[in-house]
Amino acid sequence: MTTPRLLVTAGEPAGIGPELLAAVAADAWPALLVAVGDARLIAARAQLTGRALAAPAYDPAVHHVHMPGVLPVIDVALAAEPVPGTPDPRNAD
Repeated sequence: MTTPRLLVTAGEPAGIGPELLAAVAADAWPALLVAVGDARLIAARAQLTGRALAAPAYDPAVHHVHMPGVLPVIDVALAAEPVPGTPDPRNAD
């Protein structure tokens, strides 16, 4: 039996989504959590909130299981540096 995979977007880069991903990844889950977003931003926001988070690149060919504090990421680079609380349409993709 394979472990289910749940892809979770980081949401608006200027919002709290990246911080929430770090918080959710800290817990045990019966599924592999995979983040979709800017890997650098997710790691930086985790550090900002005092959470230890490893954010390796997600490789679908490798069998993964969720480990608390580890969040594989499908990296989607941002077009502009986010400013918390100020959405930027350049990052809407």
